[in-house]
Amino acid sequence: MTNSTPPDPYKSLNKEGGKQSANERRKFKRMMKVLDDLDQDVKAIMLIGRLVPKDWHEMEKIAPTVPQKAKITTLVDKDVLKWYRGLGRGYQARINAVLRSYMLCVISKAVEGEFDRDWNGDLI
Repeated sequence: MTNSTPPDPYKSLNKEGGKQSANERRKFKRMMKVLDDLDQDVKAIMLIGRLVPKDWHEMEKIAPTVPQKAKITTLVDKDVLKWYRGLGRGYQARINAVLRSYMLCVISKAVEGEFDRDWNGDLI
């Protein structure tokens, strides 16, 4: 009689074919958590997608704007900065585009923002 339990995905092989190190497993678990969170966000977006006005996605073409830039000093995680810098020239513009996308998602209620609930936890 053979035991047919499925393999533990957290003890899988790395890309070289060897067992994953503890660090690789930790990073894999973190990646899976981030992907699960993104999956939940996508499901939420799909559920409320019908509430977003039809022309919302064409807004920039209909009424284009050139936002003024402001110089700031901010702290980001080292691994995040390293990754964006690794993308090459224009990494700061990419970071800005990600921040703008998130801002627009929160404004349009496509994702729930940190301050979208009152002290009771009810949507505002």
